[in-house]
Amino acid sequence: MKYSPKSRVQFALSTKCFYPLWTSLVLFLCLFELVDVTSAQVAQVEPLCTITITAPQASIKAGSEVNLDIMTKNVSDRTLYIVYSTAGRNMKLDVRDSESNPVSETPFGLKVHGTDPKRTPFAGTVFSTRVALKSGEVSQERLTLDKEYNLTKPGKYSIRVQRSDILSDTNALIFVKSNTIIITVSP
Repeated sequence: MKYSPKSRVQFALSTKCFYPLWTSLVLFLCLFELVDVTSAQVAQVEPLCTITITAPQASIKAGSEVNLDIMTKNVSDRTLYIVYSTAGRNMKLDVRDSESNPVSETPFGLKVHGTDPKRTPFAGTVFSTRVALKSGEVSQERLTLDKEYNLTKPGKYSIRVQRSDILSDTNALIFVKSNTIIITVSP
């Protein structure tokens, strides 16, 4: 007997083939109710650090170097260990133009961010270090933005930095976002 797609579904529903699937679905829904985590519960997790960004110059001429200073401060009562490699690599940068569009990356930016569609799989060594940041201490780094993003077009650019941290005592993944700054590029 040949089954059409419709008759196969009817057959599966009318036989024992359907019961394991149904049982799994019921168990999943029950577990989902037991692990009901609301957004209010997630919002109660406080970050262990803050990120503040500044630019030495808020207004620059097109083609000039654009630096970004990133300060990470430990606001917890314990020592944090932050992994550093090349400046800014442990963070996600969000650089947008005046119309809130993401700014294109330079060839160098595509390479260091790993977003180059022509890239070959990386085979090499990445040097990184783990830095202890005691309660109240600040770690500083400087990033040259124009090496990684195309900031040659005159206009205003908004910049924000974000990093994720896993709290060791709760295994909660939280995102720490910096302030947003505006840099004006003039012709």
